[in-house]
Order: sequence, then C-alpha cells, then structure tokens
Amino acid sequence: MKYEWKDNGLIIEQADNFEPAQVFDCGQCFRWVHEEDGYTGIIDDRVVKVNKRGEDILIENVPKEMTDDVLHYFDIDRNYNGIKEELRSDAYLRKAMEYGNGLRILNQEPFECLISYIVSANNRIPQIKRVVDNLSSMYGKQTEHRGKVYYAFPTPNALADAQVCDVQNSRCGFRADYICDAAKRVAWGDLDLDSLRERDYLTAKAELMKVKGIGPKVADCILLYSLQKYEAFPVDVWVNRVMTDIYIHQKMSLKRVGEFARDRFGRSAGFAQLYLFYYYRNNRGITEDDGSID
Repeated sequence: MKYEWKDNGLIIEQADNFEPAQVFDCGQCFRWVHEEDGYTGIIDDRVVKVNKRGEDILIENVPKEMTDDVLHYFDIDRNYNGIKEELRSDAYLRKAMEYGNGLRILNQEPFECLISYIVSANNRIPQIKRVVDNLSSMYGKQTEHRGKVYYAFPTPNALADAQVCDVQNSRCGFRADYICDAAKRVAWGDLDLDSLRERDYLTAKAELMKVKGIGPKVADCILLYSLQKYEAFPVDVWVNRVMTDIYIHQKMSLKRVGEFARDRFGRSAGFAQLYLFYYYRNNRGITEDDGSID
C-alpha cells in the first residue's frame, strides 16, 4: 500500500484489507474506542485517531518521526492478498476471508499485550476493556488530545512497584497477583519479551507459560498479536467450535486442535484463526456483550 505523511498524519492510499471496525472490534485488542471522528487509541504514549475516508485510511496525530512505528503497528507492509491466496483453497476459510476482508493483525506492544491477555482469561470482552482502562488510569502516563484526557498503558516498572491489593482496585479480581508477578518478571529482566521474537515458536510459548496466569491459549495470543509468531493458533471456545464443526468432527483436546490447525494452515495459521473466529462468531449472532473471550 502507498502512504504519505501530511499535516501531522498518515494517509494510507487505497487501503485494501483494512476496515477499522473489523480490525478494532474483532477481539485482538482492548483499548481502541469508537468515537464520532473514528477510532481512538494510544501508540507509543501518543493518542492516535484512525478513520476511513473513501478508499483511504487516515491516521491522525502522527509526527513524522513516528511514521515507521505506526506503519509497523498496523502491519501496513504485509501482503494480505498473498496470505489469502495461500489459504483460498479451503472453501470455508475462503468464505471467512471474504466476510472479514478488512481484518489484519496488529503488532501490539508486547508488555501491554501480555497483561491484557492475562486479564482476558475466562473473562468477557467488556470487562477486559474496563480492567485495562482502569489499570491505565491508575498507573499509566496521562496525556491530552483535543482537550480530552487519555492514559497510556502502564510501564512494567509502574506495575512492578504496585501492591496486589491496590491492583485489585482495577476490578481484575484474582488476576491481580498474576499481573504483579508478570510485571516484576519483565521489569527485573527475568522475562525478555523482545528476545522471544528470535526464539522458535514452541520455545517462546514455553517461556511465556512459565509466568503465572499464562496458559496455552493466552500464550498463543501474546505470540500472535505482539511477537509476530504467525504459526500460533489460539484456541478458545469459539475457535474450538468452528474447528470441530467444520474440520475435525470429533472431540479433541485444545492442544490437539491447535496442532491440527498448524498442520493444516502452516505458517499462516494465525491469520486463518482470525478470519475463522470473526466469521464463525459473528454469524452465530454473538456480540461482545454475550460471551467470554475464552
């Protein structure tokens, strides 16, 4: 896709495979908010607004020096048409890709993704969003845009210094202990998230699962949505259902479902998961207020 920086913003020209409503409301991220002038989120402590105008995507409030970071966050340079061509021999997946034609995987900040998905376990999407927002307002850096106050996600050090009893005020419940433990591991260098990009998928997953509160599904989400491990195939209730109904036709452990999917979809398994989840869940009349992310 072609893009240009203009008037403190980025214009992505003729942005195929990018529908903001699909990208931000598909369940992969929890801090983008739909407002009158588009979707609002925070990238690198800066408030960013995203809107679609005709065939172009406008990303506002982006200084020129942030261009590369923002392009990376939105995965702009990836050939999604090529991925779809790899997967289109699968008839059901082909329908799912047509339905979710504007989906793309965001490259989220790893620590924010780690904590967000610890919060997500056995939790409903509206509650996940509330907890993540509460953590940000309690421990994150305050910033303003157009007269409105926003909060960046807390740094590892900010959460590592917090007391479990105080973190519980975010309404995260029993997950407070997991959040504090994970923050300490990252802040103190016991868990180097960036280094996991250089590890193979199974090794990186095993490292993440050493952290309290991170099971196989949460680890796969972190790997897929922030560490570019696209063979990761998170299996939740909905993904298990679509895989069982359409492909497997028998009960399997979630681990075996993931292995089956990686064998079937190969290096693009994570993209296949996103399309399948979005299509199957939405076509069974389920909204984010109805069900858990697990």
